[in-house]
Amino acid sequence: MEKIYGAIASIMENIGPIGKNRTAKANKFSYSYRGIDDVLNALQPLMIKYKVFCVPEIKDIEAITEASGKDLTMKRSIVKVDYHFMSVEDGSKVTVSIVGEGMDNGDKALNKALSASLKSYTSAGSSSCNQLMLLSLHKAISSL
Repeated sequence: MEKIYGAIASIMENIGPIGKNRTAKANKFSYSYRGIDDVLNALQPLMIKYKVFCVPEIKDIEAITEASGKDLTMKRSIVKVDYHFMSVEDGSKVTVSIVGEGMDNGDKALNKALSASLKSYTSAGSSSCNQLMLLSLHKAISSL
């Protein structure tokens, strides 16, 4: 069996939930979120331990400028990214395609879109890496 599946299962077993421990305040409301650093800091030691690395491959970028209120423009970026999670030990991999979206009134829309794609893929809502695990199981079953 390809080693990437066992490595992903080990990461899943050890990572635990990545909480929404940050708070953003905007005008009259605030919300909790998990930052990209939170996700990467939780994943990195386990990816090293279980000899997994990730290679992102940008498949498409869409950049849109939109009017947002009086005399204000927002930049929206939508990216389609393939994330290749690979085993160092045997070169096996799991590839997942995901779309990320980001908006900014400066020059950070693309960065936000890329961060959103990686966070939403690896953190799977309030849990840890459920999407990665589900995809790996699906690919393992379909290859039998």
